[in-house]
Amino acid sequence: MISVLSLWDRALETVPLAFLDLEMTGIDPARDRICEIAIHRVEQGRVVARLVTLVDPGVSVGASAGIHRIDDAMLRGAPTLASMEDELERVLDGALVVGHAISFDLAFLAAASSGAARSSPSTPAGSRSARSAQAARRSRRWPRICRFPRPSTAPRPT
Repeated sequence: MISVLSLWDRALETVPLAFLDLEMTGIDPARDRICEIAIHRVEQGRVVARLVTLVDPGVSVGASAGIHRIDDAMLRGAPTLASMEDELERVLDGALVVGHAISFDLAFLAAASSGAARSSPSTPAGSRSARSAQAARRSRRWPRICRFPRPSTAPRPT
């Protein structure tokens, strides 16, 4: 596992990059959900991994369909974010995550990982402990991806 902070001290061409773009059901990470994810992992100038898929948000996309043109019918049968956590970890781990308005997308990933184990209409009420265990597992794995790294302030050799 590479420390995200140590990535700032490396030559850019040696840093694994994960280009991330999400589409969501709204603009509030605490309330809205991810409905599409696209990640391209680049190492030494070559795409080495991709994760591009629609995501079942467990709720209707509502008016957001007018923005991203993803409707509820398109999401039927799509995987859930929870079912993709191992693949997300594999594609993002150790990479510097970049993208347009990246803090917005990372806020949604952080909300998803923090256990906003929000029940969906299709989730039985009696499965709270299963949701809590799953959220706890995610909350231990994804936070390092969702941190906002800062460049080192240590003096550099000249």
